[in-house]
Amino acid sequence: ETLVTLARQLPDLRKKGVLTAALAQELKIRDVGFRGWIMAHLALELPVSKQPVMLAEALATICSDRFPWWRAQTLADLVPHLPQELRPKALSDALLALQDWPVGSGEEHEQVLASLTCHLDALPAESLLEHAFALADKCDDLVQLRLSVLMSFAPCMVGSLQEQVLAEALRAVPQIWPEDRQADALGRLALYLPPELLEEAFLLTRQMQSSWARAGALAVLAPYLPTALLQEALGMAQETKEEGARARALAGLAPQLPDPQKGLMLREALSLAREVENNTSRAHLLDLLARDAPDALLEETVSEALAIQNDYARTIALAGLVPYLPEPLQAQTFKRALEIVRRLETNWQALYFVPLVPYMSETQKEEVLAAALEWHDVHLLTQLIPHLAGSLRERAVIEALLLALNAGLEDKRARVFEDLAPDLAKLSFPQLEPLWRRTLSVLATGSRWDLLCDLRALVPVITSLGGPEAATEVYRAIQDVGRWWP
Repeated sequence: ETLVTLARQLPDLRKKGVLTAALAQELKIRDVGFRGWIMAHLALELPVSKQPVMLAEALATICSDRFPWWRAQTLADLVPHLPQELRPKALSDALLALQDWPVGSGEEHEQVLASLTCHLDALPAESLLEHAFALADKCDDLVQLRLSVLMSFAPCMVGSLQEQVLAEALRAVPQIWPEDRQADALGRLALYLPPELLEEAFLLTRQMQSSWARAGALAVLAPYLPTALLQEALGMAQETKEEGARARALAGLAPQLPDPQKGLMLREALSLAREVENNTSRAHLLDLLARDAPDALLEETVSEALAIQNDYARTIALAGLVPYLPEPLQAQTFKRALEIVRRLETNWQALYFVPLVPYMSETQKEEVLAAALEWHDVHLLTQLIPHLAGSLRERAVIEALLLALNAGLEDKRARVFEDLAPDLAKLSFPQLEPLWRRTLSVLATGSRWDLLCDLRALVPVITSLGGPEAATEVYRAIQDVGRWWP
């Protein structure tokens, strides 16, 4: 696997030799499914004219593996890289493997389906319908998974076939618990529902016992409701006794109403938000209102956010408002939010700074970086890096690398290295060379598996330091070690 990754960095003459060596290693692999996976990735590095035969052999090898979870995951990984003529067979085999795979918690099924979704249209609609219902039937009592399965197939279908899948998905919604997840499900479905099913979805909101869940459902359905149903939804919202839920429903419905009525509903929602006792809930309601509020109402919304007594909730509200505010209100609100964040406990500052970073000056970004470094959180640093530039970004990348080398992160390090590698490769040689030495000294203390995974993630750094020659030397070293210590 590492040899294939290295080969991609080499010129054609050297690449051929590395691929030949990798192929020799592949023939020794006893695990059938893994051998097929490696064979496929080797094939994808060959000239296009030579790929189909080896890819077909690789897919057949993968499908002969007796573990359905491996077949499904491996085929899902390969589908995006396959030529169009091989995709339908690989997709069908992946879906059949999912049907053979015990459901368990359902998370693995959802992950594989998510990676397949954008390629499912390569299969005929009738075949998709068959796979959709077969997989849905496997979900037993996992209603949320059954809905996810059906919704993975629905966008790839049209007409009566899509309507069959959507109707089955809609029947699953009332069985989902807790009820707030029903609102999420209706939001996913609403985009595709024809008028008769949309009316059925709207009627489901009446059955919800939780006023907050019902408010959320009305809000997500609002953009798709015809005028008559929209006015009926408004009546349902105004009948809601709990102030926060009523505010949530009105804020979601208001953007779909004509202007005079829209303004009145937003103002009523703001008035109701003032009565919500939970600070965090009030903060999120104010942010929701701001997305469609006129400028005059935005000033009142900011005032309400500033009136929240809890610093953490007040920060959430102000940070959420900033993107929707006009100047100079945006600058004033941003300044107040910064002042509040600076008063928070040190280990919370960086987390609350993140949504404000796009609006900061370089000096302010430096302050955020300092707070993140105090927290020693490499994942927080990787969130900050895309918002930084110049020397500040370089510093964040270097510090994130050093944190990733700390003990205890071995199982997550390769993924962090993948995020950092493009930026690390852009560092100057005097900056990168000592970092590379330190990195190697740490990686050398781990297992061979971890080392190879880390090296694969850091290939852009290797070629940045030494060009193709360095990648060639790493390849030779891996080969030598494999011969000396199999």
